[in-house]
Amino acid sequence: MSGESIVQTVSLNRITRDRRTWPREALDEERVAVMVALTHDARDAAHARTGGTDPLPPLVVVADGQGGYLLADGHHRYEARRRLGPEFDTVTVDVYPNEGRPPAELTYELALRFATVSAKPLTTAEKRAAIERLLSERPDISDRAIARLVGVSHSTVGVHRAGVVDSTTRDPAREQQSSQDPVWLSTKQIAEQLVFDFYELRQRTRKLLGFGEVDDVSAGRKLAQAFAECTTPRMCLP
Repeated sequence: MSGESIVQTVSLNRITRDRRTWPREALDEERVAVMVALTHDARDAAHARTGGTDPLPPLVVVADGQGGYLLADGHHRYEARRRLGPEFDTVTVDVYPNEGRPPAELTYELALRFATVSAKPLTTAEKRAAIERLLSERPDISDRAIARLVGVSHSTVGVHRAGVVDSTTRDPAREQQSSQDPVWLSTKQIAEQLVFDFYELRQRTRKLLGFGEVDDVSAGRKLAQAFAECTTPRMCLP
């Protein structure tokens, strides 16, 4: 994204919140309630000091090419202002140019970039959905590029890419036969989940070791250390 963003003030009704350009499954109502209070109190404090109108971070948007904007980051702040009413209609935004790309595509990628550094990280299910969507819609970009967008390891993306390729090359007759075998389906689903979660679990193990939270159990520490040093699931198998 080489284009520079521009900070400006716009009306809330010029911003579109499109569910397809947001990687989260739903708004967090508790977070919205907090943002309502913060938006109201911060606006009052800013007026008292400087007469300003929007002391909170700007919403991140992408120009839609039709005089409006698609919301990339700040959905809870947007919703808070919407609920507060017309008095809070004016909002500061950080506008990213679409750089000749489809605005919705760029908005989704920006939303992912900001989500990876958010105080509220994406859930495992949300990360999985994002990986599968990017593999489907942007098969030209590398595993590492997708990993940076979603906030996972490139190996995790590789596991999913292999699954996408496999699903497009299966024999229909074999697929029909396999789908009638509940044991095969169950095993396959469990295996996919284990491989997907392996890398996140390894990272958490390393963090635990770093903080010394398992020092009191030497046997457990040795086992955790061995697991943390693994680089692939296969290396950890007996």
